[in-house]
Amino acid sequence: MKREIVLASLAFIPLACQSVEGASRSFGELSEVDAVRADYLNERVNAILDSKGIVTAGLGLIKDGKLVWSTYYGVEASGQAASADTRFNVASITKTVTGELMVQLVQAGEISMDEPMSDYWLDPDIIDDPRHADLTPGIAITNRTGFDNWRFFRPDGKLTFNRDPGEAYGYSGEGFDYFARFAERKLGQTFPELVQNYVFDPLGMSNSYVAAGPEAAEHAVAGQTEDGEAPGIFCREQSGWCREPGEWGSAANMMTTVPDYARFLTGMLDQGRYDQSIQQQRYKVQADTGEDGVVDCESDMQTPCPERQGYGYGTIILQYPRTTVVGHGGYDWSQLAVAYGYTGSDDGVIIFLNAPVRLALRVMPDLIELLDPHSPFIGQYQRWDVRENGPTGYEMSD
Repeated sequence: MKREIVLASLAFIPLACQSVEGASRSFGELSEVDAVRADYLNERVNAILDSKGIVTAGLGLIKDGKLVWSTYYGVEASGQAASADTRFNVASITKTVTGELMVQLVQAGEISMDEPMSDYWLDPDIIDDPRHADLTPGIAITNRTGFDNWRFFRPDGKLTFNRDPGEAYGYSGEGFDYFARFAERKLGQTFPELVQNYVFDPLGMSNSYVAAGPEAAEHAVAGQTEDGEAPGIFCREQSGWCREPGEWGSAANMMTTVPDYARFLTGMLDQGRYDQSIQQQRYKVQADTGEDGVVDCESDMQTPCPERQGYGYGTIILQYPRTTVVGHGGYDWSQLAVAYGYTGSDDGVIIFLNAPVRLALRVMPDLIELLDPHSPFIGQYQRWDVRENGPTGYEMSD
């Protein structure tokens, strides 16, 4: 397969001070990327991915708020070699964009985090449950609605409350969709229009889409089964279900490129973009994820134990004394992705994999460790790899 490597900027450091193999100076601060290190990373990425069933991959390193290195592996749906223009389905990383949309709408005075969404949107399935009046944007975007992940997992296929809104964390794509429909009705714009106007355009993300369609399909990857079947760019594995043009996702299925998502991630790490009142909350845990936490402090020896970890506004948050990790993962039938950054250093990691997820799980821990050997995400993906089925009930996002 043809590979491409892009070295966005050169920052040379003496090899006497930093070995080529060492990918970070200290926790929360990644190494500079010079030409020698770029060659080394490219060689190691290819070695990890070769003969492992990976169809397409895109990786990037952010240093001091800039994408300084990226590499691409495999092919797009068209058969063209993957490149910086290749669009990946990043599954639940989509939630970070919806969370940022909520934050920007609050900052613009268009909505309040605490207003009842029932004034503008009420799902017919819960119309007779008075708890619908307690649903707010802040509750929905922090996975505290009390809903299932997706209603179609239920035997009756109905949306229902498993607990009172705001009571506790429960991973739910339904909550993000609920917020998106509320925002559409209150502001009189479609969800894709709101994302474009409040997130994509301000950050210069010209190659990202939250809705299916011909533009999103250009340079896109196609998910593939272990039998080598590719149902289609916007289709599910062997189910025959495909997203129609214009159909959007607020919790999953965003199509984006490595450079575009690097713009998003660096923008989210830029604390100066937020009003002080919002800034104080943007990087804090809003919901305790309990056993779903990223770091297992008893077994994950390669990374420090966070002071607190949980869910923020559409993001996974890990709070440490000198830095906060902000990011998200994406897991679905042929999508495995992770992207995160460190506040303070404004360094970050992006890994997008297109492959049958069982196979992608086998290489993800090695790729993370290569780019960031103290990453808090290594242990989580190692545990999922051992199980070979990923996080129970965590994604399967469509």
